[in-house]
Amino acid sequence: MRLLGIGLQEINLFCGLMDIGKRLNHWIYYNCLKNLYTAAQAVYILSTKTSLDEKKEFTEAANENPQCLSVSSDTGTEKE
Repeated sequence: MRLLGIGLQEINLFCGLMDIGKRLNHWIYYNCLKNLYTAAQAVYILSTKTSLDEKKEFTEAANENPQCLSVSSDTGTEKE
C-alpha cells in the first residue's frame, strides 16, 4: 500500500471499508516502514558490493589496473 502513496489513514479507511479487523496502530505502521527501509538498504549494499566484486574480477582478468574502475550511474555520467 505504501508503494501506492497511501498512508496510515488511507490504510485504516481501506481496512474499514473491507471489514478487515481493527485499525492499524501508528506504531506498527512506522515499525513496518522502518523494517522495509532496513531490508531495502541491506539489498542495496549487497547488490553494490557484488557488482563491485564482479567488476574487479573482470578488470583483473583483462590484465588492467583494478584500482582504476569506471562506474556509471542512473544519470549516465561516468567517473573514474
